[in-house]
Amino acid sequence: MTIIDAKQFEHPFGVPHIQQGDPLVGSTVDVLLHSKIIIAGAKESDVAFMKTMLQISGFTTILSAHSGEGVMDHLRHGIQDELCDVDLVILDSNLTDINAQSLRSIMDRFDEWRLIPIISLTQESRWDHAQALTDLGHGVTTLLYNPLTAESFPPSVMTALAVKKERDKTYQEQQQLKDEVASLKMMEARLQFSVEHDDLTGLSNRRKLEQALDISLIQARNFGVNGVLLYVDLDRFKVLNDAEGHVVGDSLLVQISNTFRGFFSPQDTLVRIGSDEFAILIDNIDGSQAIKKAEELRFMLDGYSFEHMGNQYHLSASIGVKLISSDSNKLMAGDILAHANQACYTAKKRGCHQHCKTDPLAP
Repeated sequence: MTIIDAKQFEHPFGVPHIQQGDPLVGSTVDVLLHSKIIIAGAKESDVAFMKTMLQISGFTTILSAHSGEGVMDHLRHGIQDELCDVDLVILDSNLTDINAQSLRSIMDRFDEWRLIPIISLTQESRWDHAQALTDLGHGVTTLLYNPLTAESFPPSVMTALAVKKERDKTYQEQQQLKDEVASLKMMEARLQFSVEHDDLTGLSNRRKLEQALDISLIQARNFGVNGVLLYVDLDRFKVLNDAEGHVVGDSLLVQISNTFRGFFSPQDTLVRIGSDEFAILIDNIDGSQAIKKAEELRFMLDGYSFEHMGNQYHLSASIGVKLISSDSNKLMAGDILAHANQACYTAKKRGCHQHCKTDPLAP
């Protein structure tokens, strides 16, 4: 926020003289001269006088208003695609229905308006320090006193527009930075997800399962919270995959995965181990509940059918059950997974759509 001393400008029509090192260049000045400006005052003659001074200085797009509502109409109509094309508001203190402080308060509520600077014109011809602090403290970019002259008024407008241009540039850079950070976070999240999840089904992968098993073993050893690992092998999946192709087989695996999501709790860890092998880790469950859950899962998969191009396929599954309890203190996550896999293999050897429970300490 600045208070402009008109003596630093020496242009016959009030356009600021560009000194060496000044950030404004010819193209920038041309852009600023085409900025959209709202001039608001209660007296039409005052508004016309200010408008004429700016037009003589080269400003091309100037709107007039004689009330606070007129100012708000111009601001509202200036919004296009969540941006406002108004670059500056010049507000005379003789308006009775709005002042610079209240207008700033309104504009600061909306992203489309909060970067637009305000020049406040006071009818007092002498310096009022308290009023200056009040206005500048409420976001007024420039404070001018009457009488206005061609040597002071247009340069002040040019400076305020330069402030707006700089604000827009900073805002765009901030938004670009936010977008880049959001993009990086999204890439990081996707990478993290791919590290711990199966690409096809979106279920957890073996790495994630081993991490979850480590936690389950700690809970069982230290807090007596039992768990179970179900190892599921889809029977006759290879028949469908060979007959219909991998694309159809993948479609079935995705459907089965979604079925698992509906059957198990969100707190359970659902894992795709291999081509047609899945694992489900359930915490806080005892042995009888685990066997019942495995039986319910087997029954559900026994009734599962899949149709493609008029061919009907009926599925079933072999399930290995490995309990995780305080007796598992000598086992590691890999041991639990190996025992569940062995139990599943035993169930498959006994015949399709079976389940088999391992002894908690079985090698």
